[in-house]
Amino acid sequence: MRKPEPPAPITVGVPVNNGAAFLAQALDNLRQQSFGDFRVLIFDNASTDATGEIANRFVQDDPRFSYHRNKQNIRAVPNFQAALGAADSPYFLWRAADDVSDLNYLEVLYGLLQAQPDKDLAVGRVVSQFDGVPVREYRMPSLRGDRGLRDQQRLLFGSHPSWIYGLFRTAALKPVVERITSHFAEDARSWDNLSLLPFMLDFRIAATDETAFHQLIRSRPVRFGETRAPLVEQDFEQCLLHRREFARIGRGFVDERYPPGARRLAGRGLLWLYTNKNAYKFKHVMRRTLRKWVGLRP
Repeated sequence: MRKPEPPAPITVGVPVNNGAAFLAQALDNLRQQSFGDFRVLIFDNASTDATGEIANRFVQDDPRFSYHRNKQNIRAVPNFQAALGAADSPYFLWRAADDVSDLNYLEVLYGLLQAQPDKDLAVGRVVSQFDGVPVREYRMPSLRGDRGLRDQQRLLFGSHPSWIYGLFRTAALKPVVERITSHFAEDARSWDNLSLLPFMLDFRIAATDETAFHQLIRSRPVRFGETRAPLVEQDFEQCLLHRREFARIGRGFVDERYPPGARRLAGRGLLWLYTNKNAYKFKHVMRRTLRKWVGLRP
């Protein structure tokens, strides 16, 4: 009797909702990767455009692709988690339906984790593009290597949220995501930054400049001398709740790693700054709180 073939070492999860405009480009980029031993799981979050038709074309042409459609929209974060939950491979990578990477992306990141068993996430350069033109490039910050407070600070504040599209060890990623989504399932803001936090606290990230992830920017960056359009204010109570939950979960990650004392206090201080950078900013909280106190709309 023929033995079943072992699963591919890499699973790529593609959560998508109404992504027909860019999905074919994203999937074709995966199909052309120099490392070919992977499978792609497309999780369609009840799209109403041609997303399903595009996905099914790839499924018919390439046995590495499979397609799942949710009967109703379950929101973004649960759809990301569903793609991860379906993975049975040692390595996992999310790919947004409107992003691409260099064609050696999987090959280089897979080799990086194979060579460094103490790391659980491999990332490359992040290149932000507008209208097909690179506008900014992000690299891993340089570290001393002593895993001290200075290295921790440089890593936390030199990180990029698109590292969430790096290559993870599946066994390390799943418990982190399960822990976070039990609180953040209804709100996708800062979910990526919080998911990356324990990997940065433990210095379990390997980085390389040999490959790049290309992030699509939907609006042109503001140039010098231009005025940025005003941001739409979000519900104040929801923003406060979001910030508290971000800080609470992050504090749990910090306290698990450092015993009571100066190092834990320093870690909590860095977490406050990290929360302020990636969740709702403290100055905005104070401004809207003062407005509420004086009877104005927050």
